[in-house]
Amino acid sequence: MFTSNQTLNKRIVLIESDRLRTFGGAINFGNPMDIFYNILKHTHGGLRWLLLVVMIVAIFKFLMGWSKNRVFRSFR
Repeated sequence: MFTSNQTLNKRIVLIESDRLRTFGGAINFGNPMDIFYNILKHTHGGLRWLLLVVMIVAIFKFLMGWSKNRVFRSFR
């Protein structure tokens, strides 16, 4: 039983050292593909919120124009 606890403690220390090395999993300085994946993942997450805000603004502008019976005009 003492040996299994010792092994478990070694595993916990290894997991904690991995977390410290990668700064909580946000950035990994190992494989270049891991760096690219993390950048892509965080960019995708940010663009999701940007797109949501743009869609809400577009719907709001549509509803304001529709309620006032305005005619749509091109930007040219």
